[in-house]
Amino acid sequence: MTYDLSIVDFYSLLAQNFGQAFEKFIKNHLYPSKILDYLLANNHKFNQLYLQDWVSFENHYLDFDAEDFFSLMGLNHLAEDSFCLLITDDGLKDGLVFQFQLLNYDKFIAFYEDRYGMDFFQPFDYIIFIFDAQFSPQEISMLHHEGWVFWAKIDKLN
Repeated sequence: MTYDLSIVDFYSLLAQNFGQAFEKFIKNHLYPSKILDYLLANNHKFNQLYLQDWVSFENHYLDFDAEDFFSLMGLNHLAEDSFCLLITDDGLKDGLVFQFQLLNYDKFIAFYEDRYGMDFFQPFDYIIFIFDAQFSPQEISMLHHEGWVFWAKIDKLN
């Protein structure tokens, strides 16, 4: 399985699922804080959580791993056949978005860690668009590099 998807293909998928307005917005605002602003401006409800141990994680006094990420991002309550589009800081530098099904999460993590030569979960920004097995949009989950996690149910973002 290939896990990388070009950023151009990612934008096309967003346009198909959420419309041209969201695609146009996201091209210049692919950051958790900007997407949160978009959700707020469009009256979308979301949940949020500040990770109390985030500063310790940033300063390497505490280690979060890929399983912690799985739980913190709310992936543990989804069906195994859910499909994820993951935006990471490292992927964006390479012009890539990552795609995987939850049932392949462990394989994806091994791929990512091998590709970048470091543990997957870092104190960076992460955005996950989550779809069901029929590729219908379900949720967006975001981790801001300052330790905030946001979750929102999505179907249309326009």
